[in-house]
Amino acid sequence: MFTTMFAAAVLLLPIATPAGPGPVESDHPLFTRTAEMANDGFGSELVRLGDLDGDGVRDLAVSAVGRGQVLLVSGADGHTLSVLGGPTGFGHGLVVADVDGDSVDDLVVAAPFAAVAAGEVRVHSGHDGSLLAVVAGRGAASHLGELLLSPGDVDGDGRDDLLVSDAGGVRLIDVLANRDLPVDEGLRAFGDTLLALRRQGLPARGLFVDDLDGDGRREPVLALPYSLDGMRGEVVVTRSSDGSTLQRLRSGREGDGFGWSLASTDDLDGDGHADLVIGAPSDDQGGRDAGAAYVVSGRSGTPLFAVRGTEPGEHLGNAVAALDDIDGDGVSDVLAGAQRDDGRGRLLAFPTPVRPRGGMELRPVLGDRNP
Repeated sequence: MFTTMFAAAVLLLPIATPAGPGPVESDHPLFTRTAEMANDGFGSELVRLGDLDGDGVRDLAVSAVGRGQVLLVSGADGHTLSVLGGPTGFGHGLVVADVDGDSVDDLVVAAPFAAVAAGEVRVHSGHDGSLLAVVAGRGAASHLGELLLSPGDVDGDGRDDLLVSDAGGVRLIDVLANRDLPVDEGLRAFGDTLLALRRQGLPARGLFVDDLDGDGRREPVLALPYSLDGMRGEVVVTRSSDGSTLQRLRSGREGDGFGWSLASTDDLDGDGHADLVIGAPSDDQGGRDAGAAYVVSGRSGTPLFAVRGTEPGEHLGNAVAALDDIDGDGVSDVLAGAQRDDGRGRLLAFPTPVRPRGGMELRPVLGDRNP
């Protein structure tokens, strides 16, 4: 179902590049943070957490998978609050989920190469980073956590569940109860499709966003930065109930890696729904492989604005995440990771453009869209 839908979406979209004002450029960030070491994977995975340091701004988890670490950093200025360590590959995947039902998002970290590649998923408290639970793979080479997503509270017990890869396919786990849950057809199809694409060597990404069709369930988002029919990346938002398409977004430029990274952000355009940040780290508009990140309406797919790298080899958009409003203009901001050619990862926080009256400054910068 999901594989067929995705292929159809690739073939149906026209290619056109609408005109519009230029994007925000990366030489005007709100703050930056550069890795202390080269080639440690700093910034390869990013998620927004709760407010760990009590300054009123939600903070961030930043993977440094080459060191087997996840850094908890300030969402206000990027300085390190604390460091979590784990087994080989710790930080390969990050998600946030309220696994203990206390209304505070916890941090879930995947280490799919741990324990002779059996894999391991660890859950750290959203309050203080303490270890809440560990889930181990079912056997050698199971690679538990190669796929790691949170579809929300599927079984209605007040705790978010996890969709993970393991030996034999995907599992839906209630972590604290240490039990597997039944996986419905829609979730299994989405998980299996995403896993199959990755195992074909395609860097597919997945995400669950807030309910868009009113059925009370989060909607799956599938991204393939180098699509099935060529080099144009595509992001498809689907219904959780049947896998049908709600939105299709496709880059107008070949080889820009559109969809390499995905994040759900706050409601930036005021339509009552969370919006999407999409990374394109091989975008060449600011120089060869300078990269870019696009922000689009989560409801309609309308392009809102973009940020763009300005240095060749910057690879801005290698990872993306939501930020709180750190510049005080009343609108939440966005974070982009860059994996530079010199091997040093970098974080850049960007403002969201707003009009003086408080409305969104729309910037149609994507190649095309077909809601």
